[in-house]
Amino acid sequence: MQRERGFTVLELMVTLVVAAIVLSLAVPSFQRTVANNAVRSTTSDLVSALKAARVESMSSRATVTVLPQGGDWGNGWTIVHQA
Repeated sequence: MQRERGFTVLELMVTLVVAAIVLSLAVPSFQRTVANNAVRSTTSDLVSALKAARVESMSSRATVTVLPQGGDWGNGWTIVHQA
């Protein structure tokens, strides 16, 4: 008589418990990484907008202003050319 290969219910349960523990440790760290990357990306976008406004101001010899969109920097920003 041949023995069938496979997993027992106990082995599957232990594997699921170990996976749950590993995930519970990894998820908060991953969320922090995602938040940090979002801040870096937004910072890079703002620096690029400021550099573009500076170049535009220098090339047109006019005042160029970077303003928050909708009155809140969290909504983004716009570059305004003033005559």
